Amino acid sequence: MFDGMSMKRLIDPDESILRFLEHETGLQYGDVARRVAYLTDREFEIFQLMGQGAKNREIAARLGISTKTGDVHRGVIYRKLEVNAATFGKLYWLFHLARALHAKVFEQAKAARAADR
Repeated sequence: MFDGMSMKRLIDPDESILRFLEHETGLQYGDVARRVAYLTDREFEIFQLMGQGAKNREIAARLGISTKTGDVHRGVIYRKLEVNAATFGKLYWLFHLARALHAKVFEQAKAARAADR
């Protein structure tokens, strides 16, 4: 028999996707978060745009930088995150999904504390 928390884990699609991405990338969310934390503000901005599928020319135009500068940033981002173009997407979604899950759990805990008052 499953307790309520075990059953929630079985049917929570966000959690299932997170575990799948962790398995596929061979990374845990904590590892990914630490790597992302090493990005500068500009690199993080480019990381976001790359994850949204923006091409280098579009990133350069949006940020007012040359495409060469964009290429350099992309290379630095790949190096800091220890990924390549093929694995970047999985890492990006792992990072954002886990962040969203943590925010959801935080909000649920906050609501539960408020209800206990």
